[in-house]
Parts: sequence; C-alpha cells; structure tokens
Amino acid sequence: MLTGFFLATAALLSSLCGAAAVAQTAPPLAAAMPSVAVYSQTARELSVMQFQTATGTRLNNNTRHRLPVPDSALDKAVVILAGEALRKALPFGRQWLVAPTDTDLFESLLTVGEGEPVKFADDMLAALKEQGSTQLLLFTRVRDDASLRSLNGRLGTGQLEGLGFYVDTHTPVRDVDLGQVGQGFLAPYAYFRSTLVDVASQRVLRTQVSRLGYVISAARSQGSAHPWDVMSSSQKMTTLRDMMRDEIGRVVPLLVAKP
Repeated sequence: MLTGFFLATAALLSSLCGAAAVAQTAPPLAAAMPSVAVYSQTARELSVMQFQTATGTRLNNNTRHRLPVPDSALDKAVVILAGEALRKALPFGRQWLVAPTDTDLFESLLTVGEGEPVKFADDMLAALKEQGSTQLLLFTRVRDDASLRSLNGRLGTGQLEGLGFYVDTHTPVRDVDLGQVGQGFLAPYAYFRSTLVDVASQRVLRTQVSRLGYVISAARSQGSAHPWDVMSSSQKMTTLRDMMRDEIGRVVPLLVAKP
C-alpha cells in the first residue's frame, strides 16, 4: 500500500516547500517591535494509522506505519508558512526562521500552560539571544484521541500525533456528492500545538492546540476498492500542506496579537 508513497515523498515535499531551505528572513526593522524566531518539530515523520478490529469487537488494535520525511521538508514548510503568517500579523516585526534539526529540542508542551516555564536547549537559547530574538514561535506535535470529522459526527479509534493519515477499510461511509457508499475511508490529520514563548523569561505567553482531521469515503477511490487510493501521492502531500497553511494562518494572529 505504501510503496508508491515512499518513492514519491522526497520529490513531492521538495516541490511543496519551494524556498524552504532559506533559514533567515527580514532585515532588522523597528526596534520596538518583537523579533520572533520560528521553529518546528512537528513533522519529522508522517504516520499512517491503519484501523484494525480485534476479533468480534471494535476495540483499538491499530497498526502504525512511520514514514521518515526527507531533509525535514515538512518542518521547513511549516516554518515558511508561519513566516508568511507572521509577516501579515506583524508587518513591521523581525523574524528568524530556524532550520529544523534531526532531534526534538523541546519536550512535549501539551501540559505547559500560559505563564509556565519552557526548558530550552542551551544551544537554542544561545542562538536566539545572538539573533536578538525576543520571542519564539514554536510548533510541536500533540497526541490525542482520534476525532475525525465526518458528515454524521466523529470517527476513529486510538490516538493520533503530528501529521499523517488514518486508514479504515471496515466502516461504510457515504459520499454525498457521488451518492455512493464506500467500504472504509481515508482521513488526513494534523495534531499539533503552536506556542509563543518569551525568550527572556523562557515562559509561555500564549498557546493554541489544533486537532484537525476529516473523513474521505472510499467511494472516491478510482479503479480501486482501497481507501488509500482516494488521493494520489501528490494530492496527499498537498492536502497536508494546505491543512497546515490554513490552520497556521488562523492561529498565528491569535498568538502574536497584543494583549
């Protein structure tokens, strides 16, 4: 099922990211405006969650396939998208787009609330101070129960984290546009947290948790009965990118807005 997706991922992500290799933007402007660094550890890998039923039950017995993302391309895309949103929200501010790393620099922030401290890696803190960054806009993975939007409510079992796809080959789902019922569904999802941190105090200023995911009936599979085939590899990647673009565009103004 995943062979073609593995082969296409590197080229597709490269084309989606465009100028994602650029690590720094915007010259210094007004000193009174915040200087915001942007970093993402959201999507070093994608997950494909395959729904499985235990014998005679609907208990969670899911299997997870992890797909490494070449060259941190999706995290680079997240940083670029956040930079674009920042330019709209703070047109006279400064920003520094930090290149993703191979390891997480921050522990899970799911339980860290506004005003609470964030543990910085020494190298990251030194780099932020050297750049003159006053705030850090940070994107991290969130793990939570599957809650995938459908016309008739929420579907999914188990827990989802980061970016990926949920595959169900058992649950009948009607496609209203086609007027057909497909055996199963594909659901792209993005579970992540956006956090604005004050560099000087190393405390959370504001935070937003995003749990996105929606169901696409297997009725849309062309020439295949498998829900994985409702979208091509390029469509899958474009869908994830568009989900992140829209949600980042929504949350960034909420995070950087003046109190």
